[in-house]
Amino acid sequence: MNERSTEKVEFFSDGSRIAGVFYLPENYRPGTRISGIVICGGYTSDKEGRSAQIVPPLLQAGFACLIFDYRGWGESEGNRNRIICSEQVEDIQSATSYLVQREEVNPETVGLIGLSLGGPHVISAAAEDLRVKYVVSMWGLGDGERWLRGMRNLVEWRKFQEAIEQDKLERVVTGKSKLWDSLDILLMNEKEKAAYLSTHKKVELSLSSAESLINYKPETVANRVSPRPIFFVHTETELVVPFEETVSMYRMAGEPKDLWIIPPSLVTMHFDVYKSPGPCDEVMKTVAEWIKAKLQTSRPD
Repeated sequence: MNERSTEKVEFFSDGSRIAGVFYLPENYRPGTRISGIVICGGYTSDKEGRSAQIVPPLLQAGFACLIFDYRGWGESEGNRNRIICSEQVEDIQSATSYLVQREEVNPETVGLIGLSLGGPHVISAAAEDLRVKYVVSMWGLGDGERWLRGMRNLVEWRKFQEAIEQDKLERVVTGKSKLWDSLDILLMNEKEKAAYLSTHKKVELSLSSAESLINYKPETVANRVSPRPIFFVHTETELVVPFEETVSMYRMAGEPKDLWIIPPSLVTMHFDVYKSPGPCDEVMKTVAEWIKAKLQTSRPD
């Protein structure tokens, strides 16, 4: 990607200044309008991190891309050390508002791609935003409580709940939420943890973030995206987000919808799919082909 095809941008979301990067394919012809995609990262992600790996294959396929930092993360303004799902969904909708106003982008062909926690976020955002013409939800979760509980035995789960409930009481008095290691909220095996730390630094998260994740039920609004198409993508053998989470959300969604469970012959662990050159390029080639097919189908005769 050269400088002419990359532009640092800013927009606002509920009063917070959001930092992003807007990309154009190198063969973009000035004066034309092309399809644009908002790329939405996952748990503790930023625009320069692992999510950015999917940008080059999409540019190669001819799409404009906008990737950004959620409020409070990376270079964006906002409260630090927290993930409030409703706020991040609002940031995605603000990013969509920015993208549809770009002169290089056709506002009638704008879509969302969400990765990991961004996977359910794009479902939630599109459920409320008819400007979104298609959604790609990649290795996402359908129910936050089910997801986080599945990582713990009963004793661990009860202690986790008690910590959150106690924090809820204390922050009413203090105005602050306790900070936990992000890898004590999202539990991983040693292999996945090493892969995570290879692309991301350790951070602390507020327990209010854990509460927000537990209360998050994006699969309940998945049917509201219809009749706009959704492509659900997940890795069969990963453990960070079990593929059953995406399958559950797929079942709740209306038509048209497609599901691709990536076999272990292509991708084994959650973070493997971000490797480029490698699995990322193969996965995103399939995603780009799906988007082009759906946009072609939706064109008026």
